Amino acid sequence: NLKNVLHRNATSEVKDTQDAELVNELSATLKEKEKLIADLLAERSAMIASYEANNEKMMDNLTEKEDLLKEMYEKMDRLSSEKNGTIARLQQKINDLSLDIHAADNSKMWTKQEHEILIGKLKQSLAEKDRTIEKLINSGKEKDKVFLKLQECTSNRTTSPVRLEVTNLKNKVEELENSLQEKQDVITELERVIEEKEGNNNESRQENMEYTAELEHELEQKDHLLKQAADTIEAFQAKLNNLPVLEELKKNLEQTKTAFNESEIERKRLQADSQNVQGKQLKKIQALESEINSLRHEKESWLLQREKNAEKKTKDQ
Repeated sequence: NLKNVLHRNATSEVKDTQDAELVNELSATLKEKEKLIADLLAERSAMIASYEANNEKMMDNLTEKEDLLKEMYEKMDRLSSEKNGTIARLQQKINDLSLDIHAADNSKMWTKQEHEILIGKLKQSLAEKDRTIEKLINSGKEKDKVFLKLQECTSNRTTSPVRLEVTNLKNKVEELENSLQEKQDVITELERVIEEKEGNNNESRQENMEYTAELEHELEQKDHLLKQAADTIEAFQAKLNNLPVLEELKKNLEQTKTAFNESEIERKRLQADSQNVQGKQLKKIQALESEINSLRHEKESWLLQREKNAEKKTKDQ
């Protein structure tokens, strides 16, 4: 019996030693598994944080590009509105200058016609004056002829009837002289009127010449302004054609769309990779948790068995 008790005690000590080593081994394995789980969880947290940071950075870039695109569109609309307004103002200025030039041409034509009419009237008055003077000269020549005949008759005949006739003729000559004087006065008055008209015509001509010169000067100025406006429009149109605003905007828009598509593809790829990594890590974590649970269950079973063995040993003693 003593041998059996000693043998059982020795066997129990050996078994206890083996159980202790197994417990230590299981504890070490459990610690390693827990450390591995902690590392995986930390790695998962780092990957999630990196993914969120990249996603946030990508969203900030997209927002910045959208703001830049919106600003460029607004700038393009503003430039287009300003250029359209400038072109409209220049076109209106050209139309006004064209109307002023047309009015100046009409005024110049009207002044020229009025000047020609006035010159025609003056020429007609001069022609009438010349005809009147010619008639008066002819009348004077006839008077001289009659007077010479009367003198011849007076010197050759001394009869009373002739003298009476001579007296009558002298009276008629005096009347003719008076009439001639009146006509000469009329001629003088006509000449004075003609001179006044010529003076007025010269003044009017001078005024017309000054007005015409002023109109021509104004017309030259308006032609110069019209040329400047046309040059400005041409330069502005050339500048408008040379501005690469639309092409640049289209290029930036295409680049933005391309970058957005690439960012969206990259985001989806990162999301898929993250989901795959998370799935793999989740499977690893689940496997480790299952293994840890199995080790814990084995440890608990071993401890329970050890307690039972200790109780049995105590009872045997």
